[in-house]
Amino acid sequence: MLKRISHVNSIDVTSITFSSFLQIGDSKEIDAYSRALAVQREETIFHGKEGRFKDYDVFSIPLFLPPLDEEIISVTNNQKNHIHVGELKIIGLSSSSIAHIGNNERLYAEARIKHIRHITPNI
Repeated sequence: MLKRISHVNSIDVTSITFSSFLQIGDSKEIDAYSRALAVQREETIFHGKEGRFKDYDVFSIPLFLPPLDEEIISVTNNQKNHIHVGELKIIGLSSSSIAHIGNNERLYAEARIKHIRHITPNI
């Protein structure tokens, strides 16, 4: 992996949450994972055994990752061994988001979110 030095003059980040990264500099591997249950109800009623990820298929079904079987030809000419960033402003990184200044060899990010809305019917 090509190694370079990352220079950043200024970073302004408001929020980083839920398996998100701000990485300055080289990394060999980044592995982010996040899962969430979001339940909205009009009435404050709790049914007991709620919030179990295993009850929802979205959290257990295997992800389909297409095979990388095509040849990629790349020519890179890095005339300098430094990465220069003047100013970086980030409002927010959430749910396996990544802001990365530098080189990375392998990256895996996954976010699985199940939204549940219980609306009281108008009678």
